[in-house]
Amino acid sequence: AKLEYPLFVDSPAERFDSIVLRSQGSRGWQDFRDPEQAQYIRDAWARDTARDMGKLDGHATYVHLYLNGLYWGVYNIVERPTASFSAYYCGGEKEEYDALNSGEAVDGDQQAWNSMMAIVEGVLESPEAYEELSAWCDIPNLIDYMIVQMGGGETDWDRHNWYATRRRQPGSGYQFFCWDTEHIFQLLSVDRTRLDNENKPTRIFQRLCDNSEFRLLFAVHLHRHYFNGGLMTAQA
Repeated sequence: AKLEYPLFVDSPAERFDSIVLRSQGSRGWQDFRDPEQAQYIRDAWARDTARDMGKLDGHATYVHLYLNGLYWGVYNIVERPTASFSAYYCGGEKEEYDALNSGEAVDGDQQAWNSMMAIVEGVLESPEAYEELSAWCDIPNLIDYMIVQMGGGETDWDRHNWYATRRRQPGSGYQFFCWDTEHIFQLLSVDRTRLDNENKPTRIFQRLCDNSEFRLLFAVHLHRHYFNGGLMTAQA
């Protein structure tokens, strides 16, 4: 039931419950609508950058795929950030985790998510409300996740194409993961900073912006990544 092989040279993981062979969707060579847009580094760049920021995220590599001996092209192998993924990297058993794909539970349930969103839909201006939310949401993790998604101008997000996991224990906050991010760095005119979708990561972000402590922390992360050779600078 597990694949036992060191797929990723930059990861300690050697046992996998689930991996995905990505063809890059509408940004692969087989996209007859606009094949000149084919580029296979966008999704992997998002994951690599998120990890370089210090947050947990999936690994990726490239393979030549054959199906029954027939060459099928270049594919991108990635880790799927489900309960087993988080248990491997964060400890515990996979049965202890909830994992959501675009807001729908794929492991565990949504009870903790619903409790967190009830707090989000309240007033977050006070230090007490901020502290209460931080027990359900890993706020520094959310900030770096949003910087990658918004900074890259992801146009196919966040009504879908995101994962989040949480270990079921007091004080453990949801962590967010890049997923299907091949629609980044396409147009300079794209602005995703105003997204505010109900029950999605952008709703958490927009409500948190009412809190002065969050705005200061967000500014610190922005300065770290967008100045002095940071990961989101043109040089990097």
